[in-house]
Amino acid sequence: MRKRLTISLISIVMVCGVLFSLMGCHKHYWSDYIFYDGEDFHTIQCIYCGEIKLQEKHKFVDGKCVCGEQDFTHEHEWIDYSDSEYHGTRCTKCGMIKDKFEHILVWDYNDLNHWQKCSCGYQSEITAHKYSVFKGCECGYNPNKN
Repeated sequence: MRKRLTISLISIVMVCGVLFSLMGCHKHYWSDYIFYDGEDFHTIQCIYCGEIKLQEKHKFVDGKCVCGEQDFTHEHEWIDYSDSEYHGTRCTKCGMIKDKFEHILVWDYNDLNHWQKCSCGYQSEITAHKYSVFKGCECGYNPNKN
């Protein structure tokens, strides 16, 4: 009796699952973007039933699509670049970075302000000296000695 009841319950659950799938009566759980190398589109689909919510062509901005695919179908045009941490070479078409180096910053100053600069030309914000009469400023400027 117990075995027959268990088999009946399992059968009912399986039939309900099949009916829900056929009728579309389930909650969709959408995937992240799915893309395959060499394809020119990406999709978002339900991980249970495979229903496709979105299928669109890649749209590359700075060489990357929102799905994560990168555009490597062009010849790179390299320019020098720098940001607040690094300098190097960047492609103007896809944004790919090569030869990335950390800035080596040294202090520079005048009578009123100080800043840090790198040999690549990057320069930090210019800020006013903050110092005590006896200690001088963190950049090395000391009005009593200079």
